[in-house]
Amino acid sequence: MEDGVVTALSTGYATITLTAGGASQKIEIWVYTPLEDFAVSEGWVVARDGISVQIVDAVPEGGTASFTWTSSDEMIALTDGSTGNSTWVTTYKPGDVTITAATDTGISRSAVLHVCYPVTAAVFERAEMIVQEGAAAQLTCNVTMRTQSCVNHLVTFTSSDESVAAVDGNGRIEARFPGAAIITATASSGVTAECTVIVTEQNLDTLCMPTSLTAIGDEAFAGISAEMVVIPYGVASIGDRAFAECTRLARVYVPTTVTSIGEGAFDGCEALTLVCVGCNTGYDYAVEHNIPYIVIDPN
Repeated sequence: MEDGVVTALSTGYATITLTAGGASQKIEIWVYTPLEDFAVSEGWVVARDGISVQIVDAVPEGGTASFTWTSSDEMIALTDGSTGNSTWVTTYKPGDVTITAATDTGISRSAVLHVCYPVTAAVFERAEMIVQEGAAAQLTCNVTMRTQSCVNHLVTFTSSDESVAAVDGNGRIEARFPGAAIITATASSGVTAECTVIVTEQNLDTLCMPTSLTAIGDEAFAGISAEMVVIPYGVASIGDRAFAECTRLARVYVPTTVTSIGEGAFDGCEALTLVCVGCNTGYDYAVEHNIPYIVIDPN
């Protein structure tokens, strides 16, 4: 400070002391960094009359401001009048409402809050998913609330075995170790949905097929050199000699959607083990044709 002029150097508190003769006077000064930008996150909440949910904005580190929170429709949701960087919003009925935060520095940002009825149904897009060890995959859970619907919102994802497959709050899977785990989506209404995740070995030469495939034709992959075949969920039939004479084939993952396997489908596959999700058609075929098998029961 020089000649009574204070220069702000960094964020924080400072005590300025003025001394004249035998007297002194102190003043506390708060130095802050003006907020330049922030964001308010879009959210999904269940309407419960008079129940509040907290909406938090993302403030860049070091930024400071006073906020004014408003709702575009107070019949749907009402803010609590907070001046801080978060607010409690009380919901009253379903609908979309815009929540706006305005700062004393003249910046305002808005986001839509989707206020919904309780969840009435939740269904995974795929009941089974096969993921290679070390890879990641995205689950899709379709959620219904009376006349409304959304994807991967209003549910909490959990894994029955996180050492095999971990899942985050958005339904993204991390495949950690070969095996099986059930991923469960749970809504606050008690509605649940399940998806079986099979994690395959990483060190095998793998043939992965398109997830849109519904049938494997006769001799479609006869003689291929792959060591592992992952048949996608949704395939209903495997044709005659579809994998015949695949001498290096060690693993074939057979989903529950397969209902028919043709004659000689695995002839000449001397190193083969069929991996079956439950006692499905693959299991029946393995027993009938004396093929080694593994039954995965995630329960």
